[in-house]
Amino acid sequence: MTDATWNENDYDLSFDDISYTGNVINAPINWKIGQIRNYFHGLVIKDAKNAMLCGSMLSGLTLGISSLDYLAGFYCGRKTTENDFVHYLDKYFPDKYKDFNQSIYRQLRCGLLHNLVSKEPWRNNQFEFKITKEPINHLDPNENGRIIFSPIIFLEDLRRSARKYVFDLIMKPEENNELLHNFEKRFDINNGTTAIMFYTNDQ
Repeated sequence: MTDATWNENDYDLSFDDISYTGNVINAPINWKIGQIRNYFHGLVIKDAKNAMLCGSMLSGLTLGISSLDYLAGFYCGRKTTENDFVHYLDKYFPDKYKDFNQSIYRQLRCGLLHNLVSKEPWRNNQFEFKITKEPINHLDPNENGRIIFSPIIFLEDLRRSARKYVFDLIMKPEENNELLHNFEKRFDINNGTTAIMFYTNDQ
């Protein structure tokens, strides 16, 4: 993956189980964090991985980019701007991304989600990405100067970023009062109905 020094054990979580059945707005914050964590890892990342395993790189990448925007919203506590998206990348993604974070927003986030292309058509693009199925040479230039972008590696870096973010919220609350405030502010919008979704058997 992008960060060879990554150690999953550095981000182990330790907290009491929380059972809660009342109004979600009044739930303990660790319960709210747990809901987002379960939704993100158990449904969203799982769906994106399944798409990629079936060869649907564009579907998986589009879901991954949307998920990054989703996390950035909790990180900043509001509807995201370019700066919020880039700040989340800067803080929780490997350093190798830093030169490309603005272009990831403008070209992949805005290009893919709004225009279904990896170049944002309404402005000049600093880099040109080559989206590839191969999980190699991620963010390295190829022989034509295009930046190789592996959705598989990006998705793993995204998963790791969420783990680091949740670790900051749960294990370092005293250091992250603003992050906790922003998280809860975003979670509580519309009485919590726009925080997560569920699969149901209802018609």
